[in-house]
Amino acid sequence: MEEKKIQETPKIKISVPINMDKIKAFFEPVLRFFHDKNNSGKVVLLLAVLSVVGAVYLISSVYSTLQTLNAKTPELINLTTYDTTTLSTNRITKEALSFSTSIYDLIKKDDEVKQDIEKYTKYMRDLQLPYENFLEYVYLPSLNVWKDVYTNQINTDMIGTNFLKKNPYNDVVLLQKWSDFFKDVGDNNEFNDVSDVSIGDITETPDGYFSIPITVAFTANSKRSFLMLVDKLSVTSNRNTLSLIDEFFYYLRQEIKKQKQPEIASLVADYSSVLGLGLAEDTYIGYALYNRIFGSGENTLIDDSVIEQSIKGLMFCDNVDMNQCYYQFREKYRDIAVFAYSISKDLNNDVVANFKNFFATLPPITTIQNFTFDKVKSSDLNNFNTLKYQGKVTINIYGKGISQEEIDQIALVLGKQCFGEEKTISVDEALSLVNNAIVRQSDAAGADRSKTQDLLELKTILDNVVTEYPTISNYKKIIRLFEMWRMLDDNGLCQ
Repeated sequence: MEEKKIQETPKIKISVPINMDKIKAFFEPVLRFFHDKNNSGKVVLLLAVLSVVGAVYLISSVYSTLQTLNAKTPELINLTTYDTTTLSTNRITKEALSFSTSIYDLIKKDDEVKQDIEKYTKYMRDLQLPYENFLEYVYLPSLNVWKDVYTNQINTDMIGTNFLKKNPYNDVVLLQKWSDFFKDVGDNNEFNDVSDVSIGDITETPDGYFSIPITVAFTANSKRSFLMLVDKLSVTSNRNTLSLIDEFFYYLRQEIKKQKQPEIASLVADYSSVLGLGLAEDTYIGYALYNRIFGSGENTLIDDSVIEQSIKGLMFCDNVDMNQCYYQFREKYRDIAVFAYSISKDLNNDVVANFKNFFATLPPITTIQNFTFDKVKSSDLNNFNTLKYQGKVTINIYGKGISQEEIDQIALVLGKQCFGEEKTISVDEALSLVNNAIVRQSDAAGADRSKTQDLLELKTILDNVVTEYPTISNYKKIIRLFEMWRMLDDNGLCQ
């Protein structure tokens, strides 16, 4: 076949000339009109007319649109007009949608949900207040024994002999406290014998808490004293019993606010200089309770009526005989029988003192690691058939550890004590001071050799501290800071 050649038609570019002179001539009269000063009034009038026409048009358009929407209001608010697939498949909105036929129903339901959330949030906040302002310091005592839990003030007198006497985590204090805890079961007619107490090392955890293992060997002299000890150990090692204490304190706090407003106002005035101004009254209430139970504060908030009304509110027995109400209360709190019986007015006269004693002796949060016991017959010939219980229990007690921020705070306080200025004390700073003092002492004519020897011994001590300091616990770091401050001061190196 003969190959056909197809010739392309050449593209033709067409250009249209633009005559700028004609365009300028077209607009010239208009421009001349606006530039003419004699026509300024006409220009303003023209613009005003155009504005009025535009405004009229806009208003009429909006009015027409509103008329149309008003005419369709029933249709627009009806949910069937819209695609509600998204609402019906959403777990949060699908329930509200099932009870709604209009947009107004959804809005009303949304308002109800918001009100419920506000009520629940307030209720949860009220539940937390007794814990945050009091119970927290009972359940989880701080390892930072130098700092007041309410005022955050540092007690620099907690050093040397005072530290050994007042430190609740001193081995001697712990031995005495936990021996008494196992001996006294809350009944004057019942007691246990303690044959051995072993205290383990304090362990601080990365999450800000500490624990101390304690092992106690004991003999319960009766089945009742043994069971009472078991109940006592479970008070702060069982979630249910902790929940009961928290619930009681919720109603107690509410009752204090009802009955003791004048006393609360007085506390705010008295404690503002200690705690500061502008704090919530719950802080002052918590401080007053803590100071009363663990300190020397006066009892201004707790009396028979407050305890009784707290129990009535807790048990919802306003219309029930009070003796029956106390009985129901003891039934509910049978897992904390010592507490329930001690503050029941129908059984005890001094319920206020019993209330204080219970919380003063309440142990911190504990966990029972190991508990073994055997029944044995009494070796006493007069009580040969009496069964005793010999046991051994290992528990961990817990509390709040010491943060780096608290170490820095104490280092700054001690630095100010030593240097007289806003300067922190540290192992490196202390060692530098000693080294400089040794140099000055060696350069001085007729230097006191005993003074030089003391400084050299102090240098040896600080060299060891510098080596161990990064690896020791925060609790021991604070002890080292206080020791360094004392040694620097004793050697005349503080201002």
